[in-house]
Amino acid sequence: MTLECSIATGPLNRGLTEQRELAKGKMFKRGATILLRETIDTEKLSTKGNVESSQLPKKYVTDPKEIITELVGDYKFQFPAGKIPFHSLIPLPPPIHPPLSSTMSNFR
Repeated sequence: MTLECSIATGPLNRGLTEQRELAKGKMFKRGATILLRETIDTEKLSTKGNVESSQLPKKYVTDPKEIITELVGDYKFQFPAGKIPFHSLIPLPPPIHPPLSSTMSNFR
């Protein structure tokens, strides 16, 4: 049976199906949490020029100690799969308003 999530990526949907099959028949005393993290497949990554992020080879990992690689613009982020990164993978635009300290100086 294929298990699919409408908001998950292709690699994660494959992982859901594969990990569900692996978990069948196993006995868990208190249930189980299965980690699925998407990462760039660095073994299949081509070094030929710039590649659109949607064209990067992706895979899923289940080992919380495995290093995840993500590219955001020109920046490469790496962290263990079991850790929650404290950055957004969506670059933010520059602020529109001046910093509060410069605005407050107008009231002196």
